[in-house]
Amino acid sequence: MFRLVTFFFSGCVVAAAFLFCSDARAESRVVEYKEIPPKFEQYQDDAGFLWQANNEAALTSGATQYLPSGMKLFLNGKAFQPKSGKLTENTATGELDLSVTDAGKTLKVNRQFWFDLERGGVRVIDTIKNNGATANVKVELKSAFQFPWQNLVGTGGGILSGTAKVAPAPRDHGIAVKFSAADGRQDTIILMRSEDGGKSPAVSASSNSRELVLTYNLSIPAGQSRSLVHWILRRNIGKLEDISRLTSEFYDRKQFIHSRVPASLAGTVHNFPATAFPDETGPPPGLTGLVPLNELLARFGVKRKDKDLLLLSSSNQLEGEVKKEATVVHGETVIPVADIAAIQGGGGVGRIPRVFLRDGRVLAGDIELKDFALKVGGEWSVEEWQPAELNLLLPVLGKTDGVAPPKTAAFVELRSGEVLAVEKSAADIPLVSMWGRRMVKLEEITELQYLSRPWPEYRLGLADGSSISILPGKEKIEFTLAGGEVRPVDPRSIRRIWQKGIIPSQPDLFEARWIELTDVPKGLMPEKGFILQGNNLYAGGFAEGASITVVDGTSALDVSPSQIVSMRKLDPSLRSPLPRFEIELVNGNLIKGGISQTTLLIGSEKESWNVPVRHIIAWQSTGGDQ
Repeated sequence: MFRLVTFFFSGCVVAAAFLFCSDARAESRVVEYKEIPPKFEQYQDDAGFLWQANNEAALTSGATQYLPSGMKLFLNGKAFQPKSGKLTENTATGELDLSVTDAGKTLKVNRQFWFDLERGGVRVIDTIKNNGATANVKVELKSAFQFPWQNLVGTGGGILSGTAKVAPAPRDHGIAVKFSAADGRQDTIILMRSEDGGKSPAVSASSNSRELVLTYNLSIPAGQSRSLVHWILRRNIGKLEDISRLTSEFYDRKQFIHSRVPASLAGTVHNFPATAFPDETGPPPGLTGLVPLNELLARFGVKRKDKDLLLLSSSNQLEGEVKKEATVVHGETVIPVADIAAIQGGGGVGRIPRVFLRDGRVLAGDIELKDFALKVGGEWSVEEWQPAELNLLLPVLGKTDGVAPPKTAAFVELRSGEVLAVEKSAADIPLVSMWGRRMVKLEEITELQYLSRPWPEYRLGLADGSSISILPGKEKIEFTLAGGEVRPVDPRSIRRIWQKGIIPSQPDLFEARWIELTDVPKGLMPEKGFILQGNNLYAGGFAEGASITVVDGTSALDVSPSQIVSMRKLDPSLRSPLPRFEIELVNGNLIKGGISQTTLLIGSEKESWNVPVRHIIAWQSTGGDQ
């Protein structure tokens, strides 16, 4: 990251490159650049790709050698050279905006980046304001790559010509730069035009397959502005037909999804019509709480929008308006469509129908659909609604999406697909691990989920950071539901439990073997805890009374657990009679040798367990005090 700090006073930082004023109470960090640095700050998106802007406002791949210059801006053949800038980072939402400007005598040019780290992409808006007479401006956006690409591909999956003029297909809203899978290099997708309205750029490519140029010719009347909007994404593209699915999170059915392009600017955009930027208030803040529904939509590759959406198949969708009088009957319960986030029917393949409520609960089993009809193009159509044949209905987004029922503490998902909103359990929940039986309270559980890979097991996550493999007990658990009803549940029928507001871990976090501290996925390892065999994490240290004797040849050394900072098994794959460890002490010394004890007493304030030394892979602590 670019940082230059020399003096502090009055809550501001004065630097040779910029002025940074902070307020501890503010939710935003604002950096004003009086001079443009050689490089701006580097960011990593949730997919792991690095992004950085340089002093010419071109995007680069940061510390990785891949994209030396992306979307570099030229006006009438002259490279854009910003003179000032401003970075705004909203620490509450994680939104990052960088705006750079060159205010010339006639043309004022502003380039604004939005680093959408969550979805993994950067939105680029170039706005040119004409302060003189009518101006004709040739705009070129040049992207240079470190290595030659294999193919240029349209977002529809078709391979395009690779040199000189490149002609996207009529339905392509963007172009992908695709490298050979054997090279192991990341691919790039640029969203650049609408299939309906707006002006398309002329696209050309260099003969060495390393430079891609988008060219626009703008006529800007006196006192007016013209803007260009692009998205640039970096992905590892498998099949070419996957490109459309990869971009659907940003652009779907001729409209952008959460583009953050204000209505005042949408009318000035040259390469997309104003209708491509629907009025947005953003997704409801609790939308991530609809865990099973979000997982289902990710598999389908679709997003809920500001219209009702009926999926007939993965490639056929109908937008429209569902009758407001429509209801779903599930047993003795009648649910109005206004309370429903999605309905998944049998799909003609015998699936158990599920009704996803906006408050996070899910109903599963036989349902009856009453008064359902979809208005498409001003007429009511699709009036034969059979639960056994229905694929997926996604009603319009609403403010109550993700707002859990009152008193909800946790959600319990059953193997049937039903999800219960739970207030509490009548008693502690019995669970069995390889180290014995333990009782846990519902509020101690951050998540409990059944995993099928790499082997069938239940994974228990606790508030102290522990994550261990367990078996459920046999006794039924009496849950008090958020509505007050008491529901007995067989523990073996539970697929998942998670606390309200906590998103369960992805199963693939536990697939790889953890044989070193560095193997544990980021964010999982407790500050003070053990890695135990079977990818188990146990938060805590050595219990009172624990003793460790390290043996090396004929020498034996008693080590006080309070003096240990970390320990790791030297070779977890060996089945030696005496497992060997490397132990780091608080004074920096390293000791290597076998541990003579067959078990070690480990624990926390609440309990302790005797764990076989063979089961211990590693242990770490932020300090030496146990």
